[in-house]
Amino acid sequence: MGWDTHDPDEVFREYRRKPQDNPVDHALFLHRSPRLFVEAQGLGTNLLDRKWVSQTLGYATVVGVEWCVLTNGDEYRLYNAHAPVDVEEKLFRSVTVSDDTCDDYTREG
Repeated sequence: MGWDTHDPDEVFREYRRKPQDNPVDHALFLHRSPRLFVEAQGLGTNLLDRKWVSQTLGYATVVGVEWCVLTNGDEYRLYNAHAPVDVEEKLFRSVTVSDDTCDDYTREG
């Protein structure tokens, strides 16, 4: 998506806005502001578990980041943290790399 993963001004690992905040695994910055959070769980982790979704959306909401991704390395779930709907409806798109039955590798959430 255009971020230079080797540029510390663009991509932060274990990002915390304040020292007391819980860290998000990766924060991608644009113009010195966080724009996308990525929370990575272990391969095979059930991303439908509400605790992972709540954790990821919580990080984004506290900092004011609109978009966040929750992944287990195979499935990538993109959420709009600011959408004025219930948590279950904040899912924008889900992509599963290993799903060979889907021609475009995406399905709407």
